[in-house]
Amino acid sequence: MAEKKLEGAGLRGQVAGHTALSTVGKAGKGLTYRGYAIEELAEKATFEEVAYMLLYGHLPNQSEYDEYSAKLKSYRRLPDELKEVLQRVPKSTHPMDVLRTGSSMLGNLEPEGDFSNQNETADRILAAMPSIITYWYRFSHQGETIETETDHPTMGGQFLSLLTGETGAIGTLRGPLHGGANEAAMETIEKFSSREEANQGIKKMLANKEKIMGFGHAVYSNEDPRNKIVKAWAKKLGELSGDSLLYEVSEEVETVMTEEKDLFANTDFYMASAYHYLGIPTPIFTPLFVIGRTSGWTANVMEQRADNRIIRPSEEYTGPDKSEWVDMADR
Repeated sequence: MAEKKLEGAGLRGQVAGHTALSTVGKAGKGLTYRGYAIEELAEKATFEEVAYMLLYGHLPNQSEYDEYSAKLKSYRRLPDELKEVLQRVPKSTHPMDVLRTGSSMLGNLEPEGDFSNQNETADRILAAMPSIITYWYRFSHQGETIETETDHPTMGGQFLSLLTGETGAIGTLRGPLHGGANEAAMETIEKFSSREEANQGIKKMLANKEKIMGFGHAVYSNEDPRNKIVKAWAKKLGELSGDSLLYEVSEEVETVMTEEKDLFANTDFYMASAYHYLGIPTPIFTPLFVIGRTSGWTANVMEQRADNRIIRPSEEYTGPDKSEWVDMADR
């Protein structure tokens, strides 16, 4: 029987629910969170403000913000049993696997139960993520046990100070930064030692039909609205570091990809150099992306729970109409 080809396999573009959280991919809207343009949030809001707004429905006033920040600080602590598990995870493990293991263990130690306390559960997950990855990294790579319940006022500052062992003033960096293929983008741009070398190298890779990570997007068709925000920070951080080579190489790669393939850089591409300038090891790039997105993911889960419906898409059957049973001896 000839195999029937299923057109449009997968769920991309299919509406599976409703959301009041963001307008990602909505024509003419750009990217907004609860109606606020990300450009304005990146300029004016802290990460904690955005997280509160996503999870609680509105931007916090000063007293709400102070209370929320204090609560997140208190949730940075890791149970001793979780620390013991993290100490047993090998140094060679990918940090994404560490984050998954740590999250699962925390869920066993602190089960949610019913949904009545879901906001507290979301806040606990959000605050614990940086602690999990930094505790494991410092122990496995440097043999140090650290105290994760720090008094640093921001999550970004806490993450950098725990990861690098220094107080990161740059932790005041505003706005939610998201990433994805940033590790692969870093592997590409760090190969080149100049703009000229990047120009020729990328053209050669394209000629060999190699994939250049960090360009194009499954939802955005003309540009990634997050890219200009991240790009501006990558440039600024490069200048502050006194060595803008990675940024300059990235900019040259972007130029070539636009001219040769008409592809735009997505948020992952300049995230690579921005994270590098912050002193973040490349394997930690993707877990940091997860940490940043936890607020949105948990808010999405809460929306879906409120709908109280299972997301169960159908599939088109393409197998045989009828199969005749044959005894094993005769097969």
